[in-house]
Amino acid sequence: TLLYTIKFEEMGGTIVDATDFDADKDSKDLYDAMKGLGTDESKIIKVLGNRSLRQRLQIKSKFESTFGKDLEGELRSELGSKFLRLCLALIQPLAEFLAKEMKRYLKVSTISRTLLDDFRD
Repeated sequence: TLLYTIKFEEMGGTIVDATDFDADKDSKDLYDAMKGLGTDESKIIKVLGNRSLRQRLQIKSKFESTFGKDLEGELRSELGSKFLRLCLALIQPLAEFLAKEMKRYLKVSTISRTLLDDFRD
């Protein structure tokens, strides 16, 4: 296991801070992408896929203070399935994301072990 241990600080993230970052503009772009009928998923990808975690958290905060709406709730009402899950992961603090993923893994793991035990009996 030690062989597979990676120190995050040494490796760093794969998405770095955008040099042209503007939380006001990005939050408005997200709002516009979800306004009215239909959803402009390419706008959502452009914003969330090209900002660092620190910047995405600033966008989330700005979105909620500017429009009085919960960004997570708005994404849930506009998106579905795997794309929704990805977008929600991108706007969570790292510790919260890891805790939720661990909880999900343990739940699935427990169900799998229970099913295996049932088949063995």
